[in-house]
Amino acid sequence: MPQHYQWDVSSASHPHALDEYRDSFEGLYDISDVDLGPHKQFANRTRLTLFQTGVIGHGQSNTQTLRRTAPSVRRAGFESLSIILANSQVAGNIGDRSVSHAPGAVMLVDLSRPSESHWTDLDLVNLVIPREIAPTWLMDRDIHGMSLAPDSAAGRLIASHLRTFSQVAGDLSEAEGEAAIMATLMIAERALGRTQPLSPDRAAALYRTVRHAAGRYLATHILDPGLSVDRIARACAVSRATLYRAFEGEGGLMRHIQSLRLTLAHEALARRVDGKPTIADIADAHGFASAGHFTRVFREQFGHPPSDVPPRARFARRSATESAIRHRAVVDWLTKAKGS
Repeated sequence: MPQHYQWDVSSASHPHALDEYRDSFEGLYDISDVDLGPHKQFANRTRLTLFQTGVIGHGQSNTQTLRRTAPSVRRAGFESLSIILANSQVAGNIGDRSVSHAPGAVMLVDLSRPSESHWTDLDLVNLVIPREIAPTWLMDRDIHGMSLAPDSAAGRLIASHLRTFSQVAGDLSEAEGEAAIMATLMIAERALGRTQPLSPDRAAALYRTVRHAAGRYLATHILDPGLSVDRIARACAVSRATLYRAFEGEGGLMRHIQSLRLTLAHEALARRVDGKPTIADIADAHGFASAGHFTRVFREQFGHPPSDVPPRARFARRSATESAIRHRAVVDWLTKAKGS
């Protein structure tokens, strides 16, 4: 089973937070130039999920420098690679390349080679994979320090995928996590012009990625009156044709949207008190042209009319848990990957 860690630590309540943060990175990065800001406080918020084939994490912290020197690289000997989404400004040197990126850039980093990056209000998503599962193109020496610009279509697509992957990773199975990692590699390969013909497995991975991105967008826009295929495609950084193909196995994009709206309408019906709001009101609020049309498609999906939905209690959300700083778990994972 994947291992999931999450914490939100501040020196305001945890005086040794910065020291523990530095210690947790031992062997992975040297931390320096930490800006504690006007309130002289350090904070770190992180989510990490460790799969057998990779680690995905989202971290936020103070302005700081992350450094891997040649001696530290030799001591650690990690044979892994990182695909990093910069959600904040970053500058420095990755191998022989000087880098200066605005938020939204995606960088490729070989952990077996030196690097130095200074992050302003650090905010990044990092996918780390062992070299043994990396495709040949990713191990080329010229890849170290390459990047995708935030204003490019390919850059937006892989950035969207990494954000979504990091957000849902804690709920994924091992197989689903591996599929998301493979999809990342495939998108990056195509974005960097290292493409090969899409096999059925690779196409399936791409379409899973598009469905994840579309799902994240629809989760907050499903009832927008102006929702359109073009808006969804732009949010996923893909063409209309790719978006439609991604949902062919779901009965089509419009059927998927209708199903989501019907599910929300079902929840609204279950929350009614004394028949209020009316079925017609709920139909209108959820984007259906008429109560008659709503009743027909509702019956098709759920096997009964809207009027048969009984009131029920709502379920409470589970609260997130906090834990101590655990970047050491990544270092341990890298050590095992190195020895495998």
